[in-house]
Amino acid sequence: MITTNCPIPFSDSDCVLLAHGGGGRMTHQLISSIFYPAFRKSLLEQDHGGCVIGVVPKGVHIAPDSRCRARRFRDFRT
Repeated sequence: MITTNCPIPFSDSDCVLLAHGGGGRMTHQLISSIFYPAFRKSLLEQDHGGCVIGVVPKGVHIAPDSRCRARRFRDFRT
């Protein structure tokens, strides 16, 4: 029998587990249990999903799922 649900495995494990779905709960658990204690930094503990570059007064926000594309300009000289 084929089912379409894919349960997220919630477990304490000594291994890094890969899973999909659940809104990144396993990733958050990994970061909060391993990386936060190892790298005690107030910026890291803000739990922000990206970074802010303070070049301009309000800053530029970059998220890890951002993508850059080359701008396409039309040539109106022809």
